[in-house]
Amino acid sequence: MPFRMLLLALAVLAWRDGHTQATATVTPDDRWHFALGAGASVLSGNTESRSLNAGGEAVHMSDHDRFGLYGRTLDVQTPAQRTRTLGAGGQYNRDFSLAFGLGYHAMKTDASTADLTAGLAATDDRYVLPAIIAGTERSRYVRAETILGENSDHKLASGTTLKQKFALYNDQRNRGHWRAEFDGGLSVPMTASLSLTATLNHRYDSEPGPGLQHHDTRFVTGVSMKLD
Repeated sequence: MPFRMLLLALAVLAWRDGHTQATATVTPDDRWHFALGAGASVLSGNTESRSLNAGGEAVHMSDHDRFGLYGRTLDVQTPAQRTRTLGAGGQYNRDFSLAFGLGYHAMKTDASTADLTAGLAATDDRYVLPAIIAGTERSRYVRAETILGENSDHKLASGTTLKQKFALYNDQRNRGHWRAEFDGGLSVPMTASLSLTATLNHRYDSEPGPGLQHHDTRFVTGVSMKLD
């Protein structure tokens, strides 16, 4: 199958650390569906690093609403430093007006779903070394952020799935500070429960801090397991 050969090639050529995609089944059967994913990479030669990552996803979808949860962790070590990240979140979408501030089904068919989202998030950043954030040196920065976003799921041939999500965040303590996040993933089944995955993550920060770039891009391949 061409998609499988493509993902196997990407697994060999992957050069950026990121999170393995865990893709749960998305179907309006009013049941919970779960998926777990894990990946690892080791680089040696001109660049030396190793990374371990794991993630999970849970999706419950009916004819009129959808509820999703996710969690992920990433550990990256180089000769100079070691970083660990942990993230978790959830999203609820329902077929009613955007004025409720939760979500709206923009498209829903057997092969594809698309949702629009607006809401409020709480973000807590902590720094190993103090950094200049919003004009002040800080070791921690907690703030509320407004969110505008969209996400979609698509079922392709032979059980292959494509997912993408885009979100725009505005810092309510510093209104001129914007963040944008894009996550896209392809999952190709190997068996009824195991799939090869490829994920692209791109981040933009309008005020990344002194000496830091505005853009970060990561690509990772791995394996996920569905628990239906």
